[in-house]
Amino acid sequence: MDITIAIVNYNSTKLLYECLTSIYDSIGNIHYEVIVVDNASYDNPANQIKRSFPGTSVIVNNKNRGFAKGVNQAFQASKGDFFFLLNPDTRLLSNIFPGMLEFFHCHPEAGIVAPRIVFPDGKLHPSARRFITLPGAIMDLFQIHFYFPGNIIAKRFDYNNWEHDKVREVDWVTGAAFLTRSDILAECGMMDERYFMYFEDMDYCMSVREKGYKIFFCPQFSVVHYHAKGGSDKLPVRSVDYYISLNKYLLKHKGPLPSLLFRTAMLCWGVFYMFIRAIKHFFSPDDQSLRQRLDVPLRLILNKSHEN
Repeated sequence: MDITIAIVNYNSTKLLYECLTSIYDSIGNIHYEVIVVDNASYDNPANQIKRSFPGTSVIVNNKNRGFAKGVNQAFQASKGDFFFLLNPDTRLLSNIFPGMLEFFHCHPEAGIVAPRIVFPDGKLHPSARRFITLPGAIMDLFQIHFYFPGNIIAKRFDYNNWEHDKVREVDWVTGAAFLTRSDILAECGMMDERYFMYFEDMDYCMSVREKGYKIFFCPQFSVVHYHAKGGSDKLPVRSVDYYISLNKYLLKHKGPLPSLLFRTAMLCWGVFYMFIRAIKHFFSPDDQSLRQRLDVPLRLILNKSHEN
């Protein structure tokens, strides 16, 4: 088996069908398998997937086990020499696999090869980034990059200082689409399941680099990403688990002090956010209860994941 294509799905069934269709329409003659891990999607798509795409293996979880655990489940069931991780809200534009496999064969130092990711309108979706630092994490928390997108830290983090039109070695790439060798994934110990969602891809790329391998961004291969259209992106989890996972990353790779400083910033932001949402509830009421409005800031204050 040349390659295993692994997709972790959660409430993204419609987009998942488009993704699978693009795979089977473009895969060509390479030896492959497709494994979908469904994290207890509300519409239970397993039977429909098997009917529409009979060559697809489906692993069904009885609850949302998180992204990292889903990836590891797929890897443990995989048979391919290479492991291609793909989001359900993506679409292949062409058969990129022969070229990506050839790149690996020509670059034995490669640990991960990642395609260029674009939005449906063709614009670049930054997917190759530098490892985050404490200042960058705090700016992200307070959304400074949103109000001042041209700041030097944001530009550096997203590699905005170079055109994404040439092969480059980078710090890390997002888990929306990347190819690695199965033996490297096993050597690195698979993905860290302490991350329920977010930053498991950055963490894995750090592990790959620590083993002496390189991570390459290869724009000659392209994947469309319907960013923020997947099931997880529609939930408040993005506001909570994202920052909880970021704190776990800082603790693991930067140490207790940066983690403590970021946790303090999370606490301050949570208190401020709770105050704003409480004021809005009383002066601009809607269908949400006060408890619903305060759920996200309280989780930030208490460092409580939606997993719990």
